[in-house]
Amino acid sequence: MSVSYLTRSVAAATLFCLSNLSVPAFARAEEVVITCTGCEDSKTDIFIAEAHRMKEAFNAAFKGKYRIEEVPFAGINDMQQAIPYFKRSASSDSLPDLFWTSGYVIADIAKSGRVVEWSEILNSDPVWRESFYPDAFLSLSDGEGHKWGIPSFRDAIGMFWNRELFAKAGLQAYPATWEELLTACAKLKEAGVTPIAMDGQWVTLLWWANLIGTQPTGSEFLKFGILKGDFSTNPVVIEGTERLKKLHTDGYVNADAFSGDFFSADNQFVTGRAAMLANGPWEISSGIKGKNAVSGLYDKVGYSAFPGDGLVVVAGTGSWASGARTPETVEAVTAFMKFMTSKEQQVTKYKNVGGAWARKLDLSDSELVQVLDPIYLPVFKQSENAAHIYPYPQFLTPASFPEAWTNNWPAYVQDRMTTTAFLERLSQSITRK
Repeated sequence: MSVSYLTRSVAAATLFCLSNLSVPAFARAEEVVITCTGCEDSKTDIFIAEAHRMKEAFNAAFKGKYRIEEVPFAGINDMQQAIPYFKRSASSDSLPDLFWTSGYVIADIAKSGRVVEWSEILNSDPVWRESFYPDAFLSLSDGEGHKWGIPSFRDAIGMFWNRELFAKAGLQAYPATWEELLTACAKLKEAGVTPIAMDGQWVTLLWWANLIGTQPTGSEFLKFGILKGDFSTNPVVIEGTERLKKLHTDGYVNADAFSGDFFSADNQFVTGRAAMLANGPWEISSGIKGKNAVSGLYDKVGYSAFPGDGLVVVAGTGSWASGARTPETVEAVTAFMKFMTSKEQQVTKYKNVGGAWARKLDLSDSELVQVLDPIYLPVFKQSENAAHIYPYPQFLTPASFPEAWTNNWPAYVQDRMTTTAFLERLSQSITRK
């Protein structure tokens, strides 16, 4: 199936229905049934559970017209399983009509030509199109203007810090500059506190992005230059990488900082052993208020932009894409996308999992206070006017990039690899055909 085929299918569906989804686009006696992977219920993953809730709400709202049926995949919340699963489905032309995963996975699968392209549908509804934040489709786009999915999340990712542990080290505020951060780390370490929780993957890459993005030209590199490689000759990347290594060699991170398992970092912070953890606002509900958190942690936690007034803004961590093959199923999927991004559903989603919205919902200040967790509210507002705003590298790069990072980062930090060699490995993971 080619992209042109999908475009024709979309055009046939949108010609009649997208301007007013309350009017049936096709004369039919039966409801349109679409398949979904990533909509199944989960007792262990709050994001998959939320996707399931969204599916159930959609089925109730459109009963008799559209209905989503689950096509479960046991490894949906494990990227090492989900990525090859979706690629196999694409190659065999068996992608579900609707599926939920990260934007960078969708963009990679789109190379197969089996994924619905959304720019024409968005253009047919300018109000809906213009309601998204400008950076919402960054991880779902390519250089040719295609959009391969619809984002559900746009989150500013800052730094959680434990006020009580900071006070123990004689610190009253979060550092405003990287020099102040190093001073704070030294004081925390002297006070017997692990300054920074890291994991060798997700959290560590957040630090890498911030150490690069808060430098002049750093945000431009993360937005547009990262896919070109040549890391080892870029002074901004070199400096950010070497600063990150120094946090490890100076003893400012936890002993198991190379595990590659986020929960090794999360556990350090929520149990009160580490003073800082980089993560998104979902950490509030999943970690800080979670069952493993030390008593009273929520009241001790602050949330700030990174030193240098920098924020990773992530859009597409949770995105919906489609392998629909007919105008009828594209119509039904589009109805779901608009339902999923509605103000009511996005606010409910935030309350359930802590992930903010990819659309501008025109919430008043009083509404924001009622909706957003007080810890997150200042960073949410800052996400539109911080001095440096940049994406998360993993969501713009192929799956080979985080794999190369995880495999080579420990050797680099342990001086078994030079900065040049490490950065060349990362570049090759992106540029190698």
